[in-house]
Amino acid sequence: MRKGIEKASKWIVPTLFIILIILIIRSVTLPGASEGIKWYIGGFRFSELTPSVMAAALGMAFFSMSLGGTFMVIYGSYLNKKANLPRNAILTGIGASTAGILAGFVIFPAVFSFGLEPDSGPGLIFSTLPKTFALMPVGWLFGLLFFLGLFGAAYLSAVAAFEVLVGGAVDNTRIERKKVVFFICGTVYVLAIPPMINFKIFLPWDLIFGSGMQALGSLLAVITAALVY
Repeated sequence: MRKGIEKASKWIVPTLFIILIILIIRSVTLPGASEGIKWYIGGFRFSELTPSVMAAALGMAFFSMSLGGTFMVIYGSYLNKKANLPRNAILTGIGASTAGILAGFVIFPAVFSFGLEPDSGPGLIFSTLPKTFALMPVGWLFGLLFFLGLFGAAYLSAVAAFEVLVGGAVDNTRIERKKVVFFICGTVYVLAIPPMINFKIFLPWDLIFGSGMQALGSLLAVITAALVY
């Protein structure tokens, strides 16, 4: 599994980063983009820091750092014993933070340029970016590459999430790995149908499971590791 993820990451992540830089250049040069930049950099207000916003931000931080869902625990078990964990942790934090900041320079200048609402939620990526691609030379190609890269990044995250469940089941039962994979994939697919077809279900589920459970899972992992080791 490790070789497959490493090979895919070496192609997917750099490609997505290059396209991100190109999109930033195009987005910040759109008419009215300066308002979006001002809003993004200096638009923070403590009054808007509600509990739901803080929970969503915390969940995003845990997810982007691969802490949520104990991703780091399962991936750490595959690391070479000579790996420099503090250095890898620092690089992961820098990479995740940089990617998030750069993504904001793609989204929000374009949002203000096209007259969209900046608080429209996850749908922004599917309404703002296509319009940005449409204004670029050979935009269809960059759009294709970007969404393929986005799919690849999501796939790598999904592999990590599934490996937590699969690895735990295989290590503690006598069930074959292939059977565990099929069972977990089938179960997750069925549970994912309601939020896929109803956005009103997706948002609260994302807040509960994507944010709250991310932090809770990480806390339980830390407590378990401290008690065991």
